[in-house]
Parts: sequence; C-alpha cells; structure tokens
Amino acid sequence: MLLFVIALGVTALNAQTRTAIKLADLPKAITDNIATAHKGCVAQDAFKVDTKGVMSYEVAVKDAKSEMTLVYDKDGKFLKMEPKKAPAAAAAPAKKAPAKPKK
Repeated sequence: MLLFVIALGVTALNAQTRTAIKLADLPKAITDNIATAHKGCVAQDAFKVDTKGVMSYEVAVKDAKSEMTLVYDKDGKFLKMEPKKAPAAAAAPAKKAPAKPKK
C-alpha cells in the first residue's frame, strides 16, 4: 500500500498536461518568431502545456531538411529548439546475424 501511495505522489509531482490547439490560436509573438527567426519552417501542430501550473507552448515545425519542436513560455518568448526524436525502432536498425562460414 505504501508503494502505491509513493507512486501516486511521484506521478502527481511530474504532472504535465498537453492540449492540442489550433495554429491560429497561438500568440502573435510565437507566429512572429517563427516567421522571422525560423524562416522556411512551417508549423505543423501546436500544444499548450501545463507543467505544475507553469504554462508554455510547443510548436512542431518542419523545413526542407528536418523536423523540430520549438518551445515558448506563456508570453510567447522563445525558450529552446528540440530536434524531433526518431521512433525507437527506426533509430537503431536491426543487426543481422553473422553469416556462417562455408566449409
């Protein structure tokens, strides 16, 4: 029972809510930043994120070479850029078993 209570407490401490929002609902400061500082990037998806009461925005963008997530604070100030992570299966190709030597 104690283990369940501890696990529940840890889950509550790490609580984060991501809510999909329309690109048109992004603050103007964010859309302006994408247009000027990230020329060539096209916004794909946007999320409003609540982490322990701290609001932020995540915007998935794509350009000709890559995909990434741009992170902004509640006021639309740019915080960081995160490269899109490849799915685990695609990240490391499966290794083939070594061929048996012929006799």
